[in-house]
Amino acid sequence: MPTPAANSAEWLSLDKVTVGGTELKIASDAKITDEPSLMSALKNATSADGKTGAELLEFDGDNVKSKFGETITFGTFKLVSEDNTTKAKTEAATAANQVTSRAYDKDTGDYAVAGSAVNLGATNKVDIEAVAISVDDNSAQVKANDIKLAVANLPAANYLTLDKVKVGDTELELAAGAKITDGKSLIAALKDATTASGQKASEFIEFGADNNIRSLNGDSITFGTLKEFVIATDVAATLAGKLTYQQFGTNATTKVNEYAAAVDVTAAAIDAKSFSVDVVGGSQIFGDAKASQATVSEVDISTADGAQRALAVIDSALAGIDAQRADLGAVQNRFDNTINNLQNISENASAARSRIMDTDYAAETAALSKNQVLQQAGTAILAQAKQLPQAVLSLLQ
Repeated sequence: MPTPAANSAEWLSLDKVTVGGTELKIASDAKITDEPSLMSALKNATSADGKTGAELLEFDGDNVKSKFGETITFGTFKLVSEDNTTKAKTEAATAANQVTSRAYDKDTGDYAVAGSAVNLGATNKVDIEAVAISVDDNSAQVKANDIKLAVANLPAANYLTLDKVKVGDTELELAAGAKITDGKSLIAALKDATTASGQKASEFIEFGADNNIRSLNGDSITFGTLKEFVIATDVAATLAGKLTYQQFGTNATTKVNEYAAAVDVTAAAIDAKSFSVDVVGGSQIFGDAKASQATVSEVDISTADGAQRALAVIDSALAGIDAQRADLGAVQNRFDNTINNLQNISENASAARSRIMDTDYAAETAALSKNQVLQQAGTAILAQAKQLPQAVLSLLQ
């Protein structure tokens, strides 16, 4: 970085930096005097289509790298001097030895030594290329509860029943009339299970394509009471070997990730297993022996293999979004039904109030007066009728 002379100020200027095929213009008033000011100038650089350095580059102190592995090419550095008295500015054609770069060495796992730093200047435009860093397979441990269920071949007249399944501390009740005759009907019954508050099984369990289930948070899975019935007699029969599961994990002998041998489902909790996965070059954990740790923000489509992986990652993300949309849609439908019910109550209450408030007081007053006159006339006639016998008796006397 520049060291100013007496009675003058000095700084570096940079016209642009290119990340892959995107050219970012540095602000003309950017003054580079140290590493933080250089990082700030790079972050605020903009392209013709509105992209910024902060979007294309990652910054860590005085380290900078492209987010997607593109080559970084710096433009022209110039040394600018300004006289403190006259404010006159002069520019040097070269800024040699003012800005240097040290590339990451994948063999040593560190940055190049200072003596090997590459000078960045007006006459030495260097392409800083991405360094491919490989990661050994089986370098990460994953904990998951992935089990493959199987139902034995039952006689034609028999079926299984299951009352509940527990995921961690959450209890899911199966429908009372659910009859389990094979793996498909078992998975269907588990999908329809709900908690006491109405939460669906899909909020706690992920369902695979091959009768697989997996607890979403790695929680233990505990099956409730399993019974076998003969339709004709409806009597519980022997359950050994009727419902089994295979749990995914690392084979202690071969060190291979695979499903273990089938064992009977009992009342004991099935806890999660830890197993090693490939960080690079695998597929999803669920239903396979390897896993990819990629996310949508990490996809790389610069190669054919990367593009294929990107499609798988994006498909998985879309499936997750679809599941969330389905859940939100169900909640929205319940809200709509509640709103419609409240609107009907409000309309009925308003109608009743209107009938009360809209009474014709003149007509009602006239009817009241009429009824009072009729009542009084009736009373007078009754009194007269009671007086007639008294008059006859008085004549006889």
